[in-house]
Amino acid sequence: MQHENKPSEVLLSDPTYFLSRIDRSVADNIRDIEKSFDEDAGIVKDFIVFISRKMKKDLFGFTRFTLSEFCKETGRNKQTLCEVHPKFKNNPKAEVPEYFGHRFETTFDYALFHMLSNNIIFSRSYEYKHQDKVIELKNFAILKDIKVSIDRHTNTIKIYDVRISDELMEGFFRRYYTIDTNGYKHVGKGRGGDGRKSLYIFLYKTRHQLLSSGKRITKLPIDLLASVAHIESEEPRFKKKV
Repeated sequence: MQHENKPSEVLLSDPTYFLSRIDRSVADNIRDIEKSFDEDAGIVKDFIVFISRKMKKDLFGFTRFTLSEFCKETGRNKQTLCEVHPKFKNNPKAEVPEYFGHRFETTFDYALFHMLSNNIIFSRSYEYKHQDKVIELKNFAILKDIKVSIDRHTNTIKIYDVRISDELMEGFFRRYYTIDTNGYKHVGKGRGGDGRKSLYIFLYKTRHQLLSSGKRITKLPIDLLASVAHIESEEPRFKKKV
């Protein structure tokens, strides 16, 4: 019987690919991320893909990165992420959260705080098997700690240290699909980028499932693909243009 994670070996010889793992409970429930995190959902998806890549180098404790690194690996615009989050820009009276002396006011910082203070809520419980037991997840934490500091050499660059949740770490080790994170950062550029990234995850998930079962070809309804990519046009010719 083929090992369920065998597809992780398929593209390792090609230097243009960088295969990382993405938690199955996340990849199977992209819509629930969008419902749980609203306007921050795109950054949340990017963060999960980004941190999964970083975890290849740092599996325990805090994972350190800068905003420039995050943008380089996800294709995000740094200037946009440094702006005041719309929640506070549109409502100056809204209280900016503080955590260990840092104000999480920018678009990126608040999205991080959102991941610390809120879970992904599944629309229906997610089940998977581990050691002959059925594990049920009803919600999913992403982060359990954040530290923000300033680089002492520049006095301007923020350094982020994050600890991912036990659930996300468990997914990295035990339940995952493989995804090429080099390609992920390119598909999101331009209008509709977050939808294309969701479709990218969906297609890699499908690829993993096919290769795990010894198949290489499948048929998928165009309406399904359009829905995943957030294409709402009624015209079939526009649905095919992703």
